[in-house]
Amino acid sequence: MKIVDEAFEKIDFGEKVDLVGITAQTPVAPRAYQIADEFRKRGIPVVMGGVHASMLPQEALQHVDAVVVGEAEAVWPDLIKDLRRGQMRRIYVGSEFINPSDLPLPRRDLLNEKFYFPLKLLETTRGVLIAVTSVGSQNFSDSDTATARS
Repeated sequence: MKIVDEAFEKIDFGEKVDLVGITAQTPVAPRAYQIADEFRKRGIPVVMGGVHASMLPQEALQHVDAVVVGEAEAVWPDLIKDLRRGQMRRIYVGSEFINPSDLPLPRRDLLNEKFYFPLKLLETTRGVLIAVTSVGSQNFSDSDTATARS
């Protein structure tokens, strides 16, 4: 497993990998699609998640093999099993509530120390405590509550 952040390092399209996972915010989605297209040309399956792909899964599916809509933690094991069987679905929907206390600690060992350390990031919430009608990502989740990790 490896994390590559194109903001800091060049992508090695020739690297032998089993799967490429991409997340991208909308402003950089066109570049994410170029990356996905390049790996797929080489026969490497690509999955995309995040807010952009969750809001526009049909657009993303023009460039990737599978899209994770919503929270990935609950569906990622199924996606990997399906990949190993050669039967990856086009869309995986992470619709169940994920208790942040049940999540494993982030794999910070996968981050390149010269780019990210000292790391001072903290995820404090996911979602919104009240119903919101004017936020662009309103339809991202059916949940109307935030989640907190204890």
